[in-house]
Amino acid sequence: MDQKKAPEQKKPLRRYLISTACSLLLAVLFAQIRGFSFSQPLAANLAALCDGFFVSGMLVAGLGAMIWVSTTGFFDILSYGFKNLAVLVPFHHRRKYKHFYEYKAEQAAKRSKPQFFLLVIGLIMVLIAAIFLYFYTAA
Repeated sequence: MDQKKAPEQKKPLRRYLISTACSLLLAVLFAQIRGFSFSQPLAANLAALCDGFFVSGMLVAGLGAMIWVSTTGFFDILSYGFKNLAVLVPFHHRRKYKHFYEYKAEQAAKRSKPQFFLLVIGLIMVLIAAIFLYFYTAA
């Protein structure tokens, strides 16, 4: 029983580690694009790191917010509408759901719990960018 639970507990940790590594890689890439180099003065490097962490943090936080909102059922009406557009195509099968309520109830039963990991990682990256900005303005 404990052996089954151990991999389930490692899954969120793995999700955070992989997402954090990708976010840091993205931040370093943006910092390189903005001119980060060890031969540059400290102020220029702090500005590049601030920009890199801010841009990657906002991208990851925005994606995390979209994933979180999608787990709440916010986009159910859009998917229901697009699925019902297929009825207009000739030789298509009948509607599976007569009313939106039936569709929403079935989607709610299938829906997973809210996912916050990308939103948290993105906000931490923005916080790190704010720290770099503080040191940049102080330098």
